[in-house]
Amino acid sequence: MKFPSLIAYSLLSVSFLSLIACTPAVDTVGADYLARLSSVLESEFTAENIGDLDYPTPRDLVITGGKATISIREFLSIRQCKLHTALAEKNSLIGKFAEPSQALFMDLEVLHTAPECVTQLQKDQQLQLAEKLSTGIEEKKQGLATKLWLAILGADEHRKFWQSASTRSNYPGEVNSQVVPALQVLLRFVEQVQDGNYQVSLQQQSDVERSLNVLRSGDGGALFKRLIELDADLNLANQLLKQRIEQPLCLNGSPTQSARYLQNVVNKFFIDVIQRQAVALKQRYQQLMPVYQKLETKLLSGAPPAYLAWRKDREAMFNAGLAAPKKHVSYLQTIYSQCGLQAG
Repeated sequence: MKFPSLIAYSLLSVSFLSLIACTPAVDTVGADYLARLSSVLESEFTAENIGDLDYPTPRDLVITGGKATISIREFLSIRQCKLHTALAEKNSLIGKFAEPSQALFMDLEVLHTAPECVTQLQKDQQLQLAEKLSTGIEEKKQGLATKLWLAILGADEHRKFWQSASTRSNYPGEVNSQVVPALQVLLRFVEQVQDGNYQVSLQQQSDVERSLNVLRSGDGGALFKRLIELDADLNLANQLLKQRIEQPLCLNGSPTQSARYLQNVVNKFFIDVIQRQAVALKQRYQQLMPVYQKLETKLLSGAPPAYLAWRKDREAMFNAGLAAPKKHVSYLQTIYSQCGLQAG
């Protein structure tokens, strides 16, 4: 037995005005469904506040690393190199207080200009300094994963992307269409750097900064919130259905009037409301999360433990929300089978 598509179904004309509603602790899209399901099944659920998953605090995401240094004398001896300008900018007052993304661009300029300087020093027989610079370059490359994570996923813009802010009732009907292209820009930038191409133009820097800013209005948090609400509502609904599976609503496989009422509640409030929204949420997930997850995966080697733990829990909760409608349908199918009902 299969439940109908979201369009092809019929509604029974039964009035529910006399039903006594039992509402969940949190007012969600599934509140009406839960109230009517509780009434028609003459069962009660244990209402609970919907859980959330707090993004790690800034303190938990702090990452520190060593700093390779050269003396003033050594710094002056490389003034003929472009590296001299790159180091001067990085060690200026602006450089020391730069945002992570700007600090990353400065590091990349150092990595881009350093090899030419090493070659020049070797030609000038300044072998000891050339060796020191070469060592510094390797150390900076090893720390690049952390710098990339700090600049992209460690940024305040990314925190805003995951904020569990209140969402409009028609979500995901209205979303920022620039979020996915912005994630694609960031992904291409990360792939370029990880491929060893450290030359980043001013236009690229501008594109990265603009894309980070777009993340502020991204809907990662909104999507996550709606899916965990969906999972919570349907888990409560499953509580009700389990009670009537154990204490059958119908005998001898014949539908009762209560079973017909149940069918109407399912058609009107699950199929027409909740399942429609679940489809829309899944579609938004499929638009947004694949490119996000690809970007995130490439940056995980530089992430702190608190972020990795949060990500693991986040993915588990996402998966539960996406799977919730199918799980609920399996419970409905059991009751329908007991009552000899066909979906629709």
